[in-house]
Amino acid sequence: MKLANERTKSKELFSMDDLIKKVFDEPIIMMGDFNASGTYLREDECTEVDRLLQQNKLVWGINHGENTMVGSKASYDRFIFEAEVANKMIKSVKVWRFNKDWSHNDPSIVEEAIKRN
Repeated sequence: MKLANERTKSKELFSMDDLIKKVFDEPIIMMGDFNASGTYLREDECTEVDRLLQQNKLVWGINHGENTMVGSKASYDRFIFEAEVANKMIKSVKVWRFNKDWSHNDPSIVEEAIKRN
């Protein structure tokens, strides 16, 4: 498996075709801050990205409506899997809400995480 590091802005999502061609012989898993939500990506651009994914047999691991941010309600941090890889190897992907799941739920840690966003 190859790791491709793409610092992604919404326009760069459309260069996925080129990235996919570079690693086509390896299972594809892309992850990171795709800025694929909110004001970064218009609805028509989102539709086009979805079309590109489907055309390349790729799927979003986290759906468009999932909130992946602590300080806002947006879905920036995402995963993209090769559909075949997702079906065979990925049991589940979900947003982990550390501020709800940690047993100690230290307010200073949550506040610091919010400041960083």
